[in-house]
Amino acid sequence: MVSISALTAMVLSTKGKDVAVIGGGNSGIEAAIDLAGICRHVTVLEFADAMRADEVLQQKVASLPNVEVFLSTQTTALLGDGQKLSGIRVKDRTNDEERDITFRRCLCPDWFVAKQRCFQG
Repeated sequence: MVSISALTAMVLSTKGKDVAVIGGGNSGIEAAIDLAGICRHVTVLEFADAMRADEVLQQKVASLPNVEVFLSTQTTALLGDGQKLSGIRVKDRTNDEERDITFRRCLCPDWFVAKQRCFQG
């Protein structure tokens, strides 16, 4: 996973690819809007039942045809071969339905990356 603060460094490697953004706050939605201009498809995953981004950002992201936003979505597993992340398994918290989402890159808030490092040993 790549933190949102590292967005600039990974832009070229995501051009024309599918990406996922964890979080529907201002940072996540701004990243999704920026990525929509260069990526094939952007998936935004928000745990809550509503985005927390400013209304103007929510309206902009809703107008982009290659951005999908999933609300009430819980991450249940990271998918990959042990060396490379290739997707994420999510659960719809409204009906407990699970599905896999594949992507080239996953962006998440800095606090999420720091939290994950705590669990790596």
